[in-house]
Amino acid sequence: MLEVKDLHTAYGQSEALHGISFDGMANETIAIMGRNGMGKTTLFKSLMGVLPIKSGSIRVAGQDVSHDESFKRVAKGIAYVPQGRMIFPTLTVEENIQTGLENARSRHIPEEIYALFPVLFDMKRRKGGNLSGGQQQQLAIARALVTNPKVLLLDEPTEGIQPSIIKDIAKALNEIRKLRGITIVVSEQVLSFAMDVADRLFVIEGGRPRATRPTSTTSKPISLFNHNPLEPLHMTDTLIKVDLTKSPTENEMIHNRWHPDIPMACWVNPGDDFILETFDWTGGFIKNNDSADDVRDIDLTTVHYLSGPVGVKGAEPGDLLVVDLLDIGAKPDSLWGFNGFFSKKNGGGFLTDHFPLAQKSIWDFKGMFTSSRHVPGVNFAGLIHPGLIGCLPDKPMLDLWNAREQKLIDTDPTRVPGLANPPSAGTAHMGKMTGEARAKAAAEGARTVPPREHGGNCDIKDLSRGSKVFFPVYVDGAGLSVGDLHFSQGDGEITFCGAIEMAGWVHMKVQLIKGGMAKYGIKNPIFKPSVMTPNYKDFLIFEGISVDEAGKQYYLDVNVAYRQACLNAIEYLKKFGYSGAQAYSILGTAPVQGHISGVVDVPNSCATLWLPTEIFDFDINPNASGPTKFIDGSIDMPLSQDV
Repeated sequence: MLEVKDLHTAYGQSEALHGISFDGMANETIAIMGRNGMGKTTLFKSLMGVLPIKSGSIRVAGQDVSHDESFKRVAKGIAYVPQGRMIFPTLTVEENIQTGLENARSRHIPEEIYALFPVLFDMKRRKGGNLSGGQQQQLAIARALVTNPKVLLLDEPTEGIQPSIIKDIAKALNEIRKLRGITIVVSEQVLSFAMDVADRLFVIEGGRPRATRPTSTTSKPISLFNHNPLEPLHMTDTLIKVDLTKSPTENEMIHNRWHPDIPMACWVNPGDDFILETFDWTGGFIKNNDSADDVRDIDLTTVHYLSGPVGVKGAEPGDLLVVDLLDIGAKPDSLWGFNGFFSKKNGGGFLTDHFPLAQKSIWDFKGMFTSSRHVPGVNFAGLIHPGLIGCLPDKPMLDLWNAREQKLIDTDPTRVPGLANPPSAGTAHMGKMTGEARAKAAAEGARTVPPREHGGNCDIKDLSRGSKVFFPVYVDGAGLSVGDLHFSQGDGEITFCGAIEMAGWVHMKVQLIKGGMAKYGIKNPIFKPSVMTPNYKDFLIFEGISVDEAGKQYYLDVNVAYRQACLNAIEYLKKFGYSGAQAYSILGTAPVQGHISGVVDVPNSCATLWLPTEIFDFDINPNASGPTKFIDGSIDMPLSQDV
């Protein structure tokens, strides 16, 4: 029923699947097993046509679908239940299922669908966004089944679902296979679920086959993916691991300053791929609770906690370090993140004069989607990325940074918040350094807060899986470090504590371009963004110009212009019942786009903020009737007064 031969798929120039082959028979269930980042979702997107393949073939019931668009594959018999379910939250259960009947002769939902999932019949008038995670998963499977598929693909169907519902889904999948005689391919990390539903288990690692066996324990392992079991397999190593129950200062593979003398935490060769685990940028100081005291009280001289440095053998000053971000994810034991505003007295933020006190929102991850108990009525797809990534500076560059930033501080040394952040030896964590060398480096080490020539804290939201970065190399070995992972972020990271901050892992690959800085005239990193972006197409665009809230005119000031665009959007969202803080948090966390629209028409620059309307559970577009307050004000973000 399903034939996959020698499948190769890449994100840009970074190959993610390396020659995968397998067959799926009618009335058979196959489980694709593997850890996060091993290629399971990439395989499913390749089978469905979401990602184009580089080479190889995919056949369904004898028909070649290798280069068909997704809708054509559906017509030929493939149905896809993606990770995170991706149901339509503002449509009812019944309307969600009917979207699978778009090309059918009748919009009538077959009775067997409700027989398989009786809870959907009971809730068919309820909005999809109001269902539990397990109910949404059943809805997504039902929507796929009404297309009458020959092959059903399910990507991590148990993610974020309670055990009792997992058992119901397993029972339903077994019933579906018997009733329909179809091929089911499911990617999964929960072995017990896979054993309950699958006839065969296929294990992949690093986009390559590793093993296969029938689920019957009496059967012998059989060969898979045309792989010679005598040949060595590529195994992706996790070079830096973090324990979220411990302080990052206990981990010598973590540091929170930039200095050329910080020893390499580990070494790799050009061409190697590897995984680094990371703390959240505060090292676990911010907790999953309903108090903003931690945001108020954090000592910002401790941040950011970075994993590294990773030494690359053969890297020399003047080279370019090419980093492919193969995959990024949240730590499985920490499927949540936080957003917040620091007190004006402790760091502040882009709109600190309007929001001077510490506040916080907690965001839960449900597959690729996120929502917050503190900011109701909004749900969106994340685009996970490192907020901070870069290489070690050499000593002249470090001295330049410290001198120029101190010169700026000296222009207004008592300003709150400060103009820059000078070295602070007391809270410096210098990796493996000890003794006098450590003390000297800690006193000189540059803080990690701003972006600089080497990269650093650039907070580029499109730097997700599939991205490529070309970093200038300033020291032997390059010294690559990464941290400050974000589940999602609006352009500008305007809240400063500012995206949805999380602990996680990054799977990356490194290469070198010898002498690349001179060859290409590069002094700052060059980025190639990911091809994977949230597919939001409808926006409300808010404009701002170089005139501040008091009416003062500035000359082509883009910072002032973008601030006005943000404030305009916040005032607009308040008309629908959001507090100003909730609206501010949405702009900092959601996939909001910021654009510089004009910088030549004196005296005003023009900046725009693009707010995706589809992330809301209700219509926020202007109309003749005026706005409706869908948010009743009963929920707000925790706030802590200064002490």
